[in-house]
Parts: sequence; C-alpha cells; structure tokens
Amino acid sequence: MREGRLIAISGSTTTITKGSGVRRAPASYIRGHICRGFGSVAAVSFCVVLFLATTAAFGVDINTDPGWLIYEKGKQLFDSGDFGESLFYFRQARERFGDIPEVEYWIGRVFEAEGEYSLAELQYELALDRAEFLEVRDDVYDVHYRLASLFFTQKRFSLYVSELRSIMDRDSETRRMSGDLYLDGRLLSKTLAEKGIDKLMELYRIDDRGGLDAYYRLGVYELRTGLVENAAELLTVSTVITFTTILDYLLKRDPEYRFTSFPELLTMALKFRLVADYLNHADAFGQLYALALALRGSGEAPKVELGEQILTVLTGYDAGGFWGQRAKRQLDGPFEDDFMIVF
Repeated sequence: MREGRLIAISGSTTTITKGSGVRRAPASYIRGHICRGFGSVAAVSFCVVLFLATTAAFGVDINTDPGWLIYEKGKQLFDSGDFGESLFYFRQARERFGDIPEVEYWIGRVFEAEGEYSLAELQYELALDRAEFLEVRDDVYDVHYRLASLFFTQKRFSLYVSELRSIMDRDSETRRMSGDLYLDGRLLSKTLAEKGIDKLMELYRIDDRGGLDAYYRLGVYELRTGLVENAAELLTVSTVITFTTILDYLLKRDPEYRFTSFPELLTMALKFRLVADYLNHADAFGQLYALALALRGSGEAPKVELGEQILTVLTGYDAGGFWGQRAKRQLDGPFEDDFMIVF
C-alpha cells in the first residue's frame, strides 16, 4: 500500500512521498537499515526494479495475472499520472480481492488526484472502517494522514485538527500498549523552557509510533492560529521524537557515543548520509524553526531568548537549507510565517 516505502519493521513503518502532503519518515527510515542491513535493502530494490521492468515490458493481463500484480500495476500507473487507467486496474483488483482496505485507499487516491474530494473522503473512510484487515497494520496511519491532508485542502480545518488528534491518540495508545513511559507535552515543554534544549535532549526519549508528523503539523497549525503555548508543547514532542531516532542510530553505531550538546548532536548526525536524509524527510529543521517561533511568540523573556538561540543554531548548518534561510531572516527582523510548505 505504501508508496515510497523503504523498509517495514515492527513498531513503525516508513512513508516518504513527495508533493503529497504525507511526510511520515519516522524511526524505520533509519532502523529499517539497521535491523535489516543494506544487503536486504539491495535485494528489495532489485525486486522492485525487476517488477517495474516486467510490467513495463510485458504489461499485465487482467484475465490471467494474479490479483496482486493487477494491484501493483494500478499503483505504477498512478505514480506515472495515468489516473484513469490506474482506477481501472484498482477496480479489477477489487473484483479479485473483494473490498480490502488497501485497494479502497488507492481508489481514494485516484479520486483525490482528480479533484473528486467527496468521493476520495468516502474511500478513505471505507479503508479506515476495514483497517483491521490491513496487511501492514501501521498502514492505517497513511489513511489518516491522507484524510487530514484532504480536509486541509478543502479548508475544513476543524476536521483537519480532529484527524491529526486521532492520529496522536492512536500513537499514544500504541505507546501505552508497548509499555512506553508516558511523557506529557507540558512536562517536556516546561523542561525546555526552564533548562534549555540540551537538558531536554539529555533527559527524554520518545520512540516514534506513527504520530510524529501529526505533532508537527498540528503544532504549526496551532502556531498559525495564535495558540503559541499549545504549539510549543506539540513541537517539543515532535522534536524529541525526531532526535530520539537519531540518538538511537548513533548509539547503535557506537555504543560509546554520549550526548553532550544539541549543536554537537546535529553536527555528528550530519556526518552520516542516512541520518542526513532522515533529517530532511522528517523536516527536522522545520520543526526546530517552528518551535523557535512558538517560544519567541510567548513574549516571555527566557523563552524568547531560547527561541533566538535555536534560530541561531539553524543558521549554522547548510543542511538547514530553506529553514536556515528563514531563521536568518527572523533574526534580522521578526516576521509572521505562513508555513504553507509544511502543509
């Protein structure tokens, strides 16, 4: 189901889609490589290339080929922008499989791409109704994120917020069932404000269970609507989740590694291509930029100073790219940012 999936592992999966509004690239982007190794990644890549070459060269016979091949052909056609033809193949796959959630989701993707938002919403809801039958259980997050993006596109913001909160609730429940320590955003935000980002990263770890992007996007939305305290709490959580993944990678790579400071952590992380890619896909610099603005927007002197410090850190890294440039502009003279690139 998941376009752009690199590896699926226990506990979370990876979604990396460009221009789709879905940008979920949490822990498995790194952990998948650690757990499976580059050899199996190469094998998976070979299989994908072989499949694409086969379907491109010989096509798919809907009368004789297995249903999974028809389904994959539909996804291939969708990715190439041939939405009408992809819909035909998805409907053929539905006839073979019955109403499975993966096919309903992709039919929704076609309707959304064609601007038929009401039909897309119905399909996503149908996929969610049958989520218990998903082959990869965590794929339910993709449907929720897709539905949230659809609501935002339609400017149905109350539903957008509700959908993001449902993702966060699912994330929290998964965390609870896994026995993870519950960490309230208010506690993390208080630690950040009183002790700084170095102490925050030293004390707290939160594994990604699928909700990273929901915390980030809702944090930005709250910031844009003037709820800076709520925004700071949500963005603190998303930042801790993101850098927990990075710290886990560095520790697995070198058990002797010890966190010393946040700038040092960023510098160390950017030495590794895999981690640098993760930072990009998780929009880590965007999270830090938004967090800095939320802190500065509080008007409280210590938080304003901390926000300025984070903006200054962002300007020191070429990898910060767009957000590093925005940070420099903010330091030169504060301005209101619409954050549309996030949505």
